[in-house]
Amino acid sequence: MKKLFLVAALAAAASMQGCVVTHATGSTVNAKAPADNHIAIVLHDGKFQHSSVAGYKGDKHLATLMPEMLVRMPAVFNRNGVECAALLDGEGHAPTPLPAASRKLHLTPQQATANSQGGSSLRFQAVLVDPALGTIWAGEVRMADGGLWASYGEGAANRAAIDLLVQLRDAKLIDISWRQPEVP
Repeated sequence: MKKLFLVAALAAAASMQGCVVTHATGSTVNAKAPADNHIAIVLHDGKFQHSSVAGYKGDKHLATLMPEMLVRMPAVFNRNGVECAALLDGEGHAPTPLPAASRKLHLTPQQATANSQGGSSLRFQAVLVDPALGTIWAGEVRMADGGLWASYGEGAANRAAIDLLVQLRDAKLIDISWRQPEVP
């Protein structure tokens, strides 16, 4: 019930703004993990089932959003003191080698929904993996829009990056406690 309310609230806010609203949540899986400001973001390419309007709209939004996330997320993380690189991993993409010691933040598209007013939402699974400790944080990023005029582009990628930085900061997995994250 909470998740349904959250998606409805995000969609309502997006319809008033004409943009995409983001929200990240998560929890620490391994409390012994120290802060580390070196993260590689792995965006997993995904597709939704085209048998529904939600799947069709979700794939359309991913086609716009994923290239923006690939560029904007490392820019936002780096601007805020977290050394970061990103790669797109999936069918048709050659994986880019990342430093072996880097923690990897995996973002995987999980669900697309559509509502009767023309709005839609996307949900990404987010998992931070440390090479020595395994999974140390797990969460999700939700994005919702209010309809036809919303864009899953640069702004949505920036907001998702900021939301993730706040979650990782609050979990004490990165050390940026001295500032509010900002967009470059």
